Amino acid sequence: MTLKVTSIPEDPKYNRILPPLFADCDVAVLCFSLKFPVSLQNLFSWDSQIQENIKTKILVGNHQQEILNEVVLNNLMKKGIEPVSAAEITDAEQRLGTKGTVFVESKLNLNLDKVFQLVTELGYKK
Repeated sequence: MTLKVTSIPEDPKYNRILPPLFADCDVAVLCFSLKFPVSLQNLFSWDSQIQENIKTKILVGNHQQEILNEVVLNNLMKKGIEPVSAAEITDAEQRLGTKGTVFVESKLNLNLDKVFQLVTELGYKK
């Protein structure tokens, strides 16, 4: 199994490099921040770039513990930001056709093992 990590700017000039980059991938791990709904929305533009090469996708929502913290929530609300809702996640799962969703707290290594377990299971089913 090969792991490819990308962090490509949201800029159309980079769109042409995505399809070849993912040509031999079995599973796409689409990550977003539970604190910032725009990060979930950005996945739809990524999906249009990878969907012809990768049929199996999972969602990974980061900051699971942070959105349960009142101080963090208050700071977000002061900025006019509401965390990603369950309805938004369900909608994304359906629109993206994902095979699973895992919620993590990367700073604390919470549930990261579940991401790799799911990727491995789905990758070997192919």
